[in-house]
Amino acid sequence: MENFHPVRRTVAAGTALGLVVAVSAVMGGPSAHATVSPQVSVSAVQSEPSPYVDGLDIVTATVTYNGGQPPSGTNVQFHPTNGLLPDDVYVGVAESAGGTGYWIAGEDGYVLNEGTAPAFNCTTGGAPVIGIAGTPDGGGYFLLGDDASVTACGDAVWSGDHSQSPLYQPVVGIAAASDSGYWLVASDGGIFNYGDAGYYGSMGGRSLNRPIVAMAATPNGAGYWLVASDGGIFNFGNASFWGSPAATGVDSPVLALAATPDGGGYRIMTANGTVYGFGDGGSSPDPLSSGDGNTIMTGIVNAGTNSNFWVSGLDGQVVPEGSLSNLGDAFTVPVSGATAVLYTSSLNSVQTTITASTLGATSNQLDTTWRIPPGYWMVASDGGIFNYGTAPILGSHGGSPLSKPIVGMAPTYDGGGYWMAGSDGAVFNYGDAGNYGSATGPLNAPVVGMAPTYDDGGYWLAASDGGVFTMGDAGFYGSHGGSPLNQPIVGMATTPDGGGYWLVASDGGIFNYGDARFYGSHGGSPLNQPIVGMATTPDGGGYWLVASDGGIFNYGDARFYGSHGGSPLNQPIVAMAPAEDGGGYWLFASDGGVFNYGDAEFAGSHGGSPLNKPVVGGAAYPYPIYDVTAAASSRLHDLNRTAVDSYLFRLGLSLSDS
Repeated sequence: MENFHPVRRTVAAGTALGLVVAVSAVMGGPSAHATVSPQVSVSAVQSEPSPYVDGLDIVTATVTYNGGQPPSGTNVQFHPTNGLLPDDVYVGVAESAGGTGYWIAGEDGYVLNEGTAPAFNCTTGGAPVIGIAGTPDGGGYFLLGDDASVTACGDAVWSGDHSQSPLYQPVVGIAAASDSGYWLVASDGGIFNYGDAGYYGSMGGRSLNRPIVAMAATPNGAGYWLVASDGGIFNFGNASFWGSPAATGVDSPVLALAATPDGGGYRIMTANGTVYGFGDGGSSPDPLSSGDGNTIMTGIVNAGTNSNFWVSGLDGQVVPEGSLSNLGDAFTVPVSGATAVLYTSSLNSVQTTITASTLGATSNQLDTTWRIPPGYWMVASDGGIFNYGTAPILGSHGGSPLSKPIVGMAPTYDGGGYWMAGSDGAVFNYGDAGNYGSATGPLNAPVVGMAPTYDDGGYWLAASDGGVFTMGDAGFYGSHGGSPLNQPIVGMATTPDGGGYWLVASDGGIFNYGDARFYGSHGGSPLNQPIVGMATTPDGGGYWLVASDGGIFNYGDARFYGSHGGSPLNQPIVAMAPAEDGGGYWLFASDGGVFNYGDAEFAGSHGGSPLNKPVVGGAAYPYPIYDVTAAASSRLHDLNRTAVDSYLFRLGLSLSDS
């Protein structure tokens, strides 16, 4: 999805998407005069899709102050209580001069300036940003691109980078020695120094248990620390070793490191937001105890004293600790006239708390709930595509000749494309779905299903004899090809991290490979009708099987939300798709009929309308919320799957790297 950062402007309110609004009593702020208590109020929150960028939503809140228009400087916070995502991914935070402001760096090079931190008109070279480092005097910052490019802003002076030189491992972090000196560190611990930043040693060429993910410099720039994803610390120059959590273990991958202002300690932060303090970094509180606890934390910076620090999340949320305040984040926007407008990449179907503050007054708390608009596709055996709800039509093969019929489809994780697979192994791609090849040559058995890798860089094809074909970056973890089967394979599904897959047979037998765990099967038990497909829960901790009569069988953490078993069908069920939150599923019949259960909403069907060829598969549109709870911890959920994987991939990590 293209990132969209327009000048913030008033947007005409549209029809809210299933909006539920509850407003509590207005609370008066401190008295401006002896007899007057200023009141600021938030009301009439609405959401509408962006007319400019697919997948972007515009949320508008109306704000009043003492019954009239609020003064300039009124801020509105759209607090992300489990469900609001910004229009960018934020990779780090840097302190400005005096510890009264900070910058938050977006992956697309857009930097939010909060508090007294000034805005700089900097343009990066276009590579995704993966890190930010403030200059020692707080008058500027350096941005690090994933191609080892460096952009200097404010009083930061560019002194070179590694973007035109070969890298054995990707760069993952940057630290400033002065306004014109800085280091880059690669995931193997290799160090590149520029300007007056001295070289004091590296881990390049030496054995590491886990990759390096970040670095921090001593106050005088005469040394630095490197930290690995398991919390291991490596110190060079005058940087002293104060301790490490590696021996006892961390709760999720370490992503950030910050030295205390006097260099007598440091803080190590994991993706969960857990902070480990050493030296005069002391015993650090868990920053998410005061945050919403629903984001991957990517940045940490100390401010002023050893006890003060801010942490920032992948969603742009900022959490202060010590005596600091939240000066603003990706969810804080100023009013323009009487409205505040937030651009988001998705809205989850849970509450978001909205408040405004100005001139010492704090508004009522407005709790809003949006629903995720449903969307799904169906594909027919001639390659015809039928789209419903939010699912876009991105092309089809209907009306074009095929050597063999289509047997299934799979969408990309951002919903901007999809693939179709033919029984002969031919693959057709549309939208942002890449073409990674087809299963060429004669096949021992026809292809019956397909599934994409987690980064959309490849896909697997499964044949009815259990053979598995890998394309692009899809890894081969085993197959049942060449081994006897009681009944043929009819479908496949993959784990969230792409490290494994399941095959399901028509008798309900399950075969698991790679990191796909076995949670049970229906093999060996009687069935009224054969199994025709399967779907997994968002965390990969369970799966559903569906039979041609609409019967549902659930295993692991897959909950039962209902089935069509025992009820009459005009045509048999041929496929199923889960809701993005795992709270429901859709069943698709060969005549285009759709049956929805749990929180999977009905968005339309082709039942009762003529078809040139029968429907053979279906897929849900990823809105694009994705649950990664079990991949690291209960705090890592409801994030854009593509954004999370993209960020970690650029660091050479996955959520299991701890």
